[in-house]
Amino acid sequence: MAAAVVGGAFLSAFLDVLFDRLASPEFVDLILGKKLSKSLLSEDNSDGSEVSVVPIVGMGGVGKTTLAQLVYNDENLEEIFDFKAWVCVSQELDILKVTKTITEAVTGKPCKLNDLNLLHLELMDKLKDKEFLIVLDDVWTENYVNWRLLKKPFNRGIRRSKILLTTRSEKTASIVQTVHIYHLNQLSNEDCWSVFANHACLSSESDGNTTTLEKIGKEIVKKCNGLPLAAQSLGGMLRRKHDIVDWNNILNSDIWELSESECEVIPALRRSYHYLPPHLKRCFVYCSLYPQDYEFEKYELILLWMAEDLLKKSSKGRTLEEVGHEYFDDLVSRSFFQRSNTSRSSWPYGKCFVMHDLMHDLATSLGGDFYFRSEELGKETKIKTKTRHLSFTKFNSSVLDNFDVVGRAKFLRTFLSIINFEAAPFNNEEAQCIIVSKLMYLRVLSFHDFQSQDSLPDSIEMPRGMSKLNHLQHLDFFVVGKHQENEIKELGGLSNLRGQLELRNMENVSQSDEALEARMMDKKHINSLLLEWSRCNNNSTNFQLEIDVFCKLQPHFNIESLQIKGYKGTRFPDWMGNSSYRNMTRLTLSDCDNCSMLPSLEQLPSLGSL
Repeated sequence: MAAAVVGGAFLSAFLDVLFDRLASPEFVDLILGKKLSKSLLSEDNSDGSEVSVVPIVGMGGVGKTTLAQLVYNDENLEEIFDFKAWVCVSQELDILKVTKTITEAVTGKPCKLNDLNLLHLELMDKLKDKEFLIVLDDVWTENYVNWRLLKKPFNRGIRRSKILLTTRSEKTASIVQTVHIYHLNQLSNEDCWSVFANHACLSSESDGNTTTLEKIGKEIVKKCNGLPLAAQSLGGMLRRKHDIVDWNNILNSDIWELSESECEVIPALRRSYHYLPPHLKRCFVYCSLYPQDYEFEKYELILLWMAEDLLKKSSKGRTLEEVGHEYFDDLVSRSFFQRSNTSRSSWPYGKCFVMHDLMHDLATSLGGDFYFRSEELGKETKIKTKTRHLSFTKFNSSVLDNFDVVGRAKFLRTFLSIINFEAAPFNNEEAQCIIVSKLMYLRVLSFHDFQSQDSLPDSIEMPRGMSKLNHLQHLDFFVVGKHQENEIKELGGLSNLRGQLELRNMENVSQSDEALEARMMDKKHINSLLLEWSRCNNNSTNFQLEIDVFCKLQPHFNIESLQIKGYKGTRFPDWMGNSSYRNMTRLTLSDCDNCSMLPSLEQLPSLGSL
């Protein structure tokens, strides 16, 4: 108990300065990251029978996740713990999903198990006699039985191991705790002002304008209700605005009176949104299609923005991708997006981002009827006629039996599936035709999670009638099939495709004229192209057919990146060295075993990577 009292007092003292220096990475790394780690992780379960669970409790936006990140990212912990894992849990506790995520973090490789008992055995084997730190962020469950089931494998570890858990619920904390509960209260107006001022980059020089801005800013901060997320967001919004009129407009806005019944922080965040440039507003609201706590890749979202025409063409000659990077970074700097700490963010996808729960709530409220996100499409799903963008996270056969539920949204532009296909297999026969026959105005068709697989099953083919989607602008990949309805010529009418395109199973092109009918030269918005022959093509002896097919797949001269994998022809097409490809900066050739000579590349002036 003495340790709990000392630890709690130490934490309370440090919280007084935590957000005062939130914008200073040096301060966080040098002091908070070290001392808070020692404070939070010094306590052990009194009887030593179980791994210690340390709950951090506080309302939304008060900084629970920030505090957990300081502990998790402390470099000194690398020497203490054998394993670390970070998992966003959210409102629905999916024990299988959480256990699998932890297993992947511990093993450093994909986990294909979908049986909880087998997962428990796998995880227990890895954690046995190991010391680990696991962060469970945003836990809502108040079911003791489910909690014990989730926690079961952890007790195989060394008792000095720690589970750090963040929650808004006092009841949740009382169920999971084995040691002292840490309560995070709202900041004082003085501390909240420090966060706001740091993010607003308000000058420390005492001139008339700064003094006036400080006076107005402190009144704005009082409306943040002690929530650092609100202060951080508003400060970031005013980072480039040091005009007294702008600050007064925020202070006196009617938006402060909105949504008080929903959440005290929403008016402040809504004000931050109100002052976003129009192009960033559209990009932010589009993210309401993502589920809460969904981790998204930067490039993935930029491609979707491109397909939706949300990126303005640059007058400075920059590509749309470069414009998208600028938009994305701007939203990060304004705290609308945050970097993720989970294992998915480091492997195998690269850095991922998330939206804070309250930011996600804001995007959802702003999306209105134009954006519709469903956990599972079915008979009872109500989609309004005016809906333009739809996403869903579970695929059920009832979706196919009752696809008129979706078909009523006749002007639907986005049909985005955010599915773990490994856990919920996609039946190709069932899915054929429903998309192309009902959604003629579709612009975005994403099979994103398929891309995490090393290879696609041989049975996977594209839906029939893809050529009818002539409004389609974003397609992750096209798998060339062996049947007429899945041939490469189905791409012929998709002239609006843009960004990145991957053509897989190229060995299924049986006649070179089919490749010509794909009309790749007409697709002037494609800037990155991958042509891939699968491994089953290794024994191919029809070299001339592959040469002819490759020659007739010449892309538009706007192409910037070209990747060729598994090609078994004996030479490359002459067009690869055409001087008209002045924008090509990257050429990748892999597993092209039968080619002894490179194409003539001296006429590609921009080529920087080979």
